[in-house]
Amino acid sequence: GFKGGNQTLHSLLPKPDDSPFRKPWWFRTTFDLRKLRKGERVWLRLRGISYRANVWLNGKRAATDGYLRGPQRHFELDVTGFINPGETNVLATEVFSPDRSEFGITFIDWCPGPPDESMGILYPPEVLITGPVALQHPYVGSKVDVKTLKRADLEIRATLVNSADEPVTGTLEGTIGETTFCQKVELGKRETREVVLSAKDHRQLGLDHPHLWWPYQLGKPELYTLKLNFRTGSRVSDKTSVRFGIRDVQSRLNSHGARVFKVNGRELLIRGSISECRVAQEHEPERCAPGGLAGLGPVLGSVRRTGHPGAERIVVLQPLGELEGLES
Repeated sequence: GFKGGNQTLHSLLPKPDDSPFRKPWWFRTTFDLRKLRKGERVWLRLRGISYRANVWLNGKRAATDGYLRGPQRHFELDVTGFINPGETNVLATEVFSPDRSEFGITFIDWCPGPPDESMGILYPPEVLITGPVALQHPYVGSKVDVKTLKRADLEIRATLVNSADEPVTGTLEGTIGETTFCQKVELGKRETREVVLSAKDHRQLGLDHPHLWWPYQLGKPELYTLKLNFRTGSRVSDKTSVRFGIRDVQSRLNSHGARVFKVNGRELLIRGSISECRVAQEHEPERCAPGGLAGLGPVLGSVRRTGHPGAERIVVLQPLGELEGLES
């Protein structure tokens, strides 16, 4: 909020000298890990670090706050060299709050910020085991023929990370319902690459009579599931999946200077509510379900939200046909 006649944002003020958040806070946990097979890698997934952090595994620093920094960012770290396979491992994370010069999660006049400035870890850490190549950040884009709504071309993106000290050749394989496709990929040693598959090169990704995602006022919010895996020889190195909707969203400014939205070629009247920051930021997907505060969205059509987008909210709200706006 504001202080001093609405002149100074609290988020721009220094922390009090006696604030417990001037110092870093520690988060510690343990986990057991099975013995690894030849070529396997271990990944630590950190989702929602805020604002800076040092990560220690079994007493060794695996990542520094020079890299782990930002407003609730997500990171995936190859920690194979720091873990003890077949034993209990200790994970310790040292988290620092942002200072006034850093781009943190701040709040506005009617919503005073917390004294810790949203420091901490938003979601529980995860430990993953893959082969030499990890498959990350799957995404599906779509281009809909809005004149007929009878055709949609898909574009699939995914990031491949080769952690091996040698080149790896494999096949990226995907399925969407009964549709299958694949692409051979050659990665250099320690190479990270975004792979793009489009309908231009894979005709299977051009769909006739697709089931479109609609806001609930205009139709049914149809969803598909993309399943991806990367295969090296006879073994699957890694796999992932993501649910997505096929849709076209456009906007324009009308003669009154207001923004008009179109979904799949049809204009949509935006009516919405605002969701509380706790709903937006906490790891409580049940609060996002119908009946929770975010359940106002399907009644009004959209939810305006402050804070950081949560994966659980997207998973819950997308099948409801709800639009969501993020206030930065």
